[in-house]
Amino acid sequence: MNPKKIVTGVLMAFVALSVVYLIVKETRTPEPVAEAQLSNDVVAGTSTNTAQGEAVNIAKKANTVVAYYFHGNVRCQTCRKIEAYSAGSITNSFKDELLDGRLQWKLVNVDETANEHFVKNYELTTRSIVLVQMVDGKQSRWKNLAQIWDLVGNKEKFQKYIYDETTGFLAGEKM
Repeated sequence: MNPKKIVTGVLMAFVALSVVYLIVKETRTPEPVAEAQLSNDVVAGTSTNTAQGEAVNIAKKANTVVAYYFHGNVRCQTCRKIEAYSAGSITNSFKDELLDGRLQWKLVNVDETANEHFVKNYELTTRSIVLVQMVDGKQSRWKNLAQIWDLVGNKEKFQKYIYDETTGFLAGEKM
């Protein structure tokens, strides 16, 4: 047999096994989301996926910062990790701000028709964390925390990034 054909066959087998591995990894049952995420509805006082509940809750507190996690119907392991790390950072680091309404944590499914406008409003190209400042019930500024995808492999750095950005945003730092 020709050595070139042997090498080609080995490489093709490697590629095929790699593809199968990735498919299995992404389709297996995801790890449970952190407990912090489960309590976010209680802290924020709203449903995780309803735009109407969101509008009502924001109206209760005219001046607030909303930390959104925008996700879709299909949620890979990395997306769930981003949600869990973010929820943990927000709910553990900003308990007072969440309780008094200065900060709200919201999960929004942008694949739902009622929430599609967020993709355009915040120029979303993928699953994202966006901080939005509301003044007198109207959006005054926002920031997409784009580094989450670079930091998701390191929980400590990821959560520090969320903490630092949220602290700065709450303090009114210009972005």
